[in-house]
Amino acid sequence: MALTEGQQRYVQSLIRERRAPATFRIGSRLYGIKTLETYSDEEINREGSEFKQIVLDHRLRQNSEQWDSFADQMVRRRLQVFGALTERSVSVRTIEYIFENPDLSWDSDAVFKMIGSPPPGTGRHFDRLHRVLKEGLSQGRAPGISTQRDIDHVAKVVALPGRPILEKINMLSLYQGWYRNHSLPKLAEQIATQAADFAAGKSKGAYSTRVQHYASDMVAQLLRDEGKQIPLQFGLKNFVRMAEGLPRTLVVALRNIWDLAIYNEREEIIDRISKEDQANGLLDTAEWFMQTMRKPGADGTAVRTAIERIARLFETNRFADKPVECSLLGFAVLERELTEKTQSLLLVAEQRSFLIRTTREEIDRNSQERLAKFQLNATLAPKWSLPIARRGIVKFSPAALDLIFDPARAGDFEEFHKAWRAKMTAPLFGGARKQEAHQAMPSLFEPDE
Repeated sequence: MALTEGQQRYVQSLIRERRAPATFRIGSRLYGIKTLETYSDEEINREGSEFKQIVLDHRLRQNSEQWDSFADQMVRRRLQVFGALTERSVSVRTIEYIFENPDLSWDSDAVFKMIGSPPPGTGRHFDRLHRVLKEGLSQGRAPGISTQRDIDHVAKVVALPGRPILEKINMLSLYQGWYRNHSLPKLAEQIATQAADFAAGKSKGAYSTRVQHYASDMVAQLLRDEGKQIPLQFGLKNFVRMAEGLPRTLVVALRNIWDLAIYNEREEIIDRISKEDQANGLLDTAEWFMQTMRKPGADGTAVRTAIERIARLFETNRFADKPVECSLLGFAVLERELTEKTQSLLLVAEQRSFLIRTTREEIDRNSQERLAKFQLNATLAPKWSLPIARRGIVKFSPAALDLIFDPARAGDFEEFHKAWRAKMTAPLFGGARKQEAHQAMPSLFEPDE
């Protein structure tokens, strides 16, 4: 039962006027505290003086080993009580085995088979490469490309039969060099040499780093090109990570996955849960989270709009020709320069766990001020085919975040989104449109080149 503000004020008064050895322990969601005021001469209880605040999910996020251990024990206990598994003693290894978990590494055949095992030099990713190279040639924006033969040569050189993830890494490298106006045929030859050395285990340099950082994004692009827009998070370890220290979220995710598996298998004892059931269960969980954690009223609508906009920007980045960041899930902003309304909504988004404030801050290279850093809750990642790793982070200007959190500025956001997409899309890479957007909305976003 939720206490009214007046009732909470009475409780706050009891806390303030307590006498030793009395102690109050009060549990609440972050958004459950409506007031710290008391009836004692209008005094306000202050943290560190009248009370000590402990945010449990923050502690669990900051101590991943503790959270993993707690989550494992909780899941094992529930499975044992339910009798879902045949073993008397349910182990984490036993639970992990239940979930189908395809090998999505660069040297696995799983992704190659998932996209239909295309013949060498073919596939949707090659169709895209041919198309943008032709557009670049017709617009005079493809350095070193003067004929169709040049286009065919570049496509042939970056091909690596049976290794679509490395082919996508090659194309990413090509797009990055293209953005910097490098000669594409020469660049393609260099990339092909690097890829061959990497595949043979002879290189651990920049190409290896690019594979490590971008492989999951390239897998997502390959599957989306084939119309398979499914989350790429499988297995209990990933589900625990996605729950972001919230036990209820983990339980709901597992329940949704389990219900789908039982429905599709028509069995009460499940030996194996398919990747499709896991994906659909996570999508249901993301939608449940959006609906359940949303605050009623205008502020709730504004926060949901902002979260959807941020997720769309991150989604555009992940599926772009030249992403500004790998595995983008977070942003940084100079918080004190936001409008008062945006700061208020940002707090609501944080209290409702849509956004998670990370403990480490980032120093702005220009002002040398500390930027606040936030991450989109990984529970929402499947809804927009986003990653769950906390790797990429982009800097938003205060004006950009004010725009994103203002639901009335839908038209302005769409223009902002177009400029964002254009900066990452071959062959123009934001050229003409970039200048136009800059004139309309100066300094709205500041992703690194």
